[in-house]
This record gives sequence, structure tokens and C-alpha cells, in this order.
Amino acid sequence: MNKYFQKILDEAKSFDAKIVIPETGDERLDSAKKELTHLGCNILDVEDFANKKSEYIDLLSKREFSKNWSKEMLTEYLNNPIHLGLTMVANGDADGFVSGVNTSKDKIIRSAIRTIGVQQNSKFVFSSTFLLHRDNDISYTYADCSVLPEPNSDQLALIAWETAIFYKQVFGETPRLAFISFSTLGSMEHYRVEKVRKAMDIFRKKHGDMSFIGEVQFDCAINKSSASYKLRDNEIAGNANVLIFPNMDAGNVAVKSAEIFGEFTSVGPLLHGLNKPVGIVSRACSVENIVSTVIFTTKRIRDYADLQL
Repeated sequence: MNKYFQKILDEAKSFDAKIVIPETGDERLDSAKKELTHLGCNILDVEDFANKKSEYIDLLSKREFSKNWSKEMLTEYLNNPIHLGLTMVANGDADGFVSGVNTSKDKIIRSAIRTIGVQQNSKFVFSSTFLLHRDNDISYTYADCSVLPEPNSDQLALIAWETAIFYKQVFGETPRLAFISFSTLGSMEHYRVEKVRKAMDIFRKKHGDMSFIGEVQFDCAINKSSASYKLRDNEIAGNANVLIFPNMDAGNVAVKSAEIFGEFTSVGPLLHGLNKPVGIVSRACSVENIVSTVIFTTKRIRDYADLQL
């Protein structure tokens, strides 16, 4: 077992978190729920909370999105298990939420923002995805690969900072940050490259104590042989563990490629900026993806609790 997953699993077992997985009707879900229960996770079924819909309607009626909604409309809203599961989290009946097997991530994100809400100090919602090697003790964090299609420079800088801090919180290791581009240190000129450079300037001014490299091509970030030709005498080059992608096209392709060609398991995406932890899996996910995402979501719940102490 990958040492990074083992670390998070051990922490998850020591924290009695309640995770709601609202979807049903899929063998992958059934297998994942059985495995998670065997591992000691407390997995909730939305049907067990259907009798609380009146309480949930009162809660949702105070949300901005339902300002002019009737009770019948709110009842219909809660008939959707995704909405019901997220309302359980918002109401404190569940600590975290994982879904996506039968539902697009756009619908989950939209409902999460409406129901759980965005943190007061958050400027926007984005995601990070962990990649764990199946055979070796290797881990990476990619962002943002699932929420913001075209983040601007300010957003990229903030994504980089929060993702790096999150990596350190999760694994207790120093983040080695790389801003990814199709250019390496000025090898090409393009407005997309300039966006990354501007993000780096913003990051440097705000977080100058954190080491990073950029703009760099993907191989220079994680492959020491490639880095030796283009980025000599740089301790992060070829050794990065937190990779910030310039747009969702690049990030999404990178995640899928690592899963298919690189023997990695993806965890998430895990959403940042919400009031409570939400994890999403792909509709093409494996049982392994579901289990890993739930375990990491449990870790996030503990981090949220520690921040509120």
C-alpha cells in the first residue's frame, strides 16, 4: 500500500467522521461502501434521513437560491439524493459528502455552493486532485483540474498557495511547487505563458518564503533527467510534488493520462472554498477511486474540525 494512502487511512480510522454517499444502483458503489465499512468508516444512507425533510426545508428556505421557492419546490428539490445528501452536511447530520458515480460534477458543485455555501474568506471555489502510485511511494497534487476552466493570474496564484498548504496539511511534508506551462523559463512567448508568469509574480510577492519553479513544462517539473538539461542546479526541478496547471484542459488531461498510462489512482477532485468538505469522483471511476476519495475527505473533515477549535 502506498505510504501516503496508509498515512491518511490511519488518521481517518482515528477520527469518527460521518460521510454521506447519496448515490445508489451501481456495483462500484456497493463494493466501495462495503470496503469502507470494513475499514471502519461511518457511511450514511440518505434514506435514513428522509424523515428530517421538514427540518431541511426550514434550513434551505433561508438560503439565497430559494428566496422565492414554495414548500413544494423545496420538497421536490430534496427528492434528489444529491441535494438531500448535501443538505445533511449543511445541517450537521453528516460531516462530509462524496458523489459523482451517476452525477456530473457540475451539478454537484452547483448544489454544494447553494446548499453548503462558500466560506466567508474564500474568493471562489476550486479543486485539487491527489495522485497516488499503486506500487511505489509517490504522490502528487494537481490543481485545478475540475472546476475553473480558465483561471486568471490572480486565481492561479491563490490556487497555488492554497493547494501547497493543503498538501502540507495532508502529508506533513514540504510542498515543492511548480507552475506548469508549455514553455520553460522563456523558451516560448504566448499570452497563455504570460498569464502563468504573471501568476508567479503575484505568488512571489505574497508568498516569497515558499520555494517554487516556473514557468516549466511538465517533464521538467517531475523528471530529473529532463530537468538536468533545462533547469540545472534547482532543487525543485524534476522533484515537484504540487503542480499548478494553467487551465482545466491541461489539468484534466494530465490526471487522466496518469491514471491510464502511469499506474496512478486519482483521489478527488476535492473542493476548496466550501463550508464543509466535498469530494467528487468521475463517472468512470473505480472502486479504488471511491474508497480513496472518501478516506481523503475524512482527513479534510479532521482538518476543518482542527481549524474551528
